Amino acid sequence: KVFTKVENEASFPGGLSAWTKYMISKVQDSINTFTDKDYGTCLVKFIVNTDGTVSNVEATTMKDTHLANTAVKAIKTGPKWIPATQNGQIVAAYRLQPVTLTNPDSYKKNN
Repeated sequence: KVFTKVENEASFPGGLSAWTKYMISKVQDSINTFTDKDYGTCLVKFIVNTDGTVSNVEATTMKDTHLANTAVKAIKTGPKWIPATQNGQIVAAYRLQPVTLTNPDSYKKNN
């Protein structure tokens, strides 16, 4: 059984700051291949299994963009996640993970 709602969601090892650092390194690997259509937030849905492995990884928004492909690949090839818990038990659960890429040029203009 795979849960959609749990008491404690699955999480990336090291928390949000580790996740951000990990994704930045993956984006930097191919930073010159991103185009205007890659800027925005891609939502990636996947299952974190009870052993921390991930499966059924798919982009639910921004499909067929370089950002979506990079995010899916990063999750598939990344470290094991910390599984979700429900009633004190480790369970398999869906995770919806946003990955945002901001255009550095628009950031400079707005600041």
